[in-house]
Amino acid sequence: MKKIFIIDFLIVFFSFITGYFFRFYIKIFPEKGIPPISPYIKIAFFSGITWILVFSFIDFYKEKIFVSFVEEFSEIIKGCLISIFIIMSGSFLYRGFSYSRLSISFSFLFSFIFLWVYHYILSKRKKILKNIIILGEGKNIEKLSKRLKLSGNFENIIFLKETEKFDEIIDKLKPDCIISGLKEYEKNLKLYKICDEKNVKLYLIPVLQLTFFSSKTENFEGIPLFSILKAPPEKTYSLLMKRCIDLIFGIPIFIIFCILLPILLVLIKLDSKGPLFFKQERIGYKGRRFFIYKLRTMKYPYDFISPFTLPDDKRITKTGQFLRKYNIDELPQIINVLKGEMSLVGPRPISVDDKYFFDFPEFEIRNSVKPGMTGLSQIYGLTGSHREPEERFQYDLYYIENWSIFLDFSILLLTPFSFRKK
Repeated sequence: MKKIFIIDFLIVFFSFITGYFFRFYIKIFPEKGIPPISPYIKIAFFSGITWILVFSFIDFYKEKIFVSFVEEFSEIIKGCLISIFIIMSGSFLYRGFSYSRLSISFSFLFSFIFLWVYHYILSKRKKILKNIIILGEGKNIEKLSKRLKLSGNFENIIFLKETEKFDEIIDKLKPDCIISGLKEYEKNLKLYKICDEKNVKLYLIPVLQLTFFSSKTENFEGIPLFSILKAPPEKTYSLLMKRCIDLIFGIPIFIIFCILLPILLVLIKLDSKGPLFFKQERIGYKGRRFFIYKLRTMKYPYDFISPFTLPDDKRITKTGQFLRKYNIDELPQIINVLKGEMSLVGPRPISVDDKYFFDFPEFEIRNSVKPGMTGLSQIYGLTGSHREPEERFQYDLYYIENWSIFLDFSILLLTPFSFRKK
């Protein structure tokens, strides 16, 4: 962990030095003289320390076994924005030297990009845990096992039912961690004592699973109580913030879409006959129905064998394969975003024909936020028929429960790299 501290500090430090040279030695900016480098070395050192302290304060360096890069990336965005605010405030109050705004801006940009790349490489080279034991059985255990297999961070997942010889099993398998789904307090207490003695990390699955709610833990004289709160995206300030972001980023995306539209029109028309857009009725915010538009990727007239796209689907055109792979076919939905029917980030809107989803008990909870052009499930490749619909649904619920503006930024920035397989 100390190594990560040092590398992060050096990344920020040299990003500020790079920003200095980029501003004053690249001949694309107006020259006003080259200031001495020593003040920029001072602010580079100060910025490196600030970044490390902020990242430590938000628990970014806290050791985690169960973590995804999307969550980690959102923490990087959060830490960078806080650090930038502190540094800008400090440079404004400091009157000893007038720093170049362009140089500092480039330094911030380089710091963010280099930190992102470094931690992305770090996440890909993360040590894969050899053994993990899951104790118990039931629906929650099944859900957990699917997520663990999707993560790819565990080499061997061992499922066990209740056993009296657990200390012997730990000595034999030497697990990296144990997850208990046992309901009885006495059995979990006994398991805790064994794990503490064997120095093995223990996790407990709560008996009451309310994954689709936002909750706060309170403690009344030693008894933990879960206070059920309104989901973060449903709060008034969250709705206003998301709407502002939709408009700020949505308008430039709409302009880009309008510029690309003639080219896309030619590509689609040359490949197959039919309309440019595909229109479909979807279920949106609070169950309201609306029509979304996508660039047509299938042969016309349509043959709806399945509401989901099938593997190696013969209905998709050659141009459609390219558009779908890079999510370009979703661009027309920026109109839905500007109209307020959708958001840039959120659960994908369900088709009125996907009746399978209607039977989920949390279906109304999922509809408590505006649907999005992209979402958390899309980042993990959970689109169409590539994964079970249940898994896609659960990721959407997780997004609602854990929403933050930093998570939205993380999903937006990662979307261009989340290519569809089909």
